[in-house]
Amino acid sequence: MTMKLIDIQKFIEEFTELDITKKTRQRPYVYARSIYFHLARKHTFCGLEKIAESMGAHHTNVLHCLNKVVPHILKHDKKLANLCTNFEQIYSDSLKNSTTKRQDLIAENSKLKSELLKYKQNRLINLIGSIPESEEQYAYDKIEFMIKIMNARKSVKQDC
Repeated sequence: MTMKLIDIQKFIEEFTELDITKKTRQRPYVYARSIYFHLARKHTFCGLEKIAESMGAHHTNVLHCLNKVVPHILKHDKKLANLCTNFEQIYSDSLKNSTTKRQDLIAENSKLKSELLKYKQNRLINLIGSIPESEEQYAYDKIEFMIKIMNARKSVKQDC
C-alpha cells in the first residue's frame, strides 16, 4: 500500500493524540515521530531527506530513529508495536469509519437543509397570512415588483 506522508502523519497524530511536528524530546513525541518515520519509510517511496523534511528534522535523525528507537519501541511498547505490525488493517478500518461518519454527516446535512427550507416557507406563509385582506393586492404588486428587481440584478451580475 503506497501512501502520502501527510496521510500517515494525520493518522499517527489521531492515533497518539499528539502533534508530532512539535519540537520536543519528550518520550511520547519521540516515539510517535519514530513510528511515523518507520511507517513513512515502509509505505511510501520517499527518501530519508523527504521524510525528515516533512517533520522539520535532519535525515540522520530519521536514521537514528529507524535504527535505535523503533526497535526499542517494538520491544517495549505494545500499543505502538501493534500499530506498526497491523498498520494497514488499522488504517483501512479508520478509513471505513471516517467514510461512514462522512455519509452520516451528509445525510444529516441534507435533512437540516430540508428542515430549513420548510422553516423559510412557513415563515413566508405566516408573513403573507398576516396581510390584511384589504391590502392583499397592494402587497402582491409590491412583491411582484421586488422579484422583478431581484431578477434584473441577478442578470446584471451574470453579465459581469
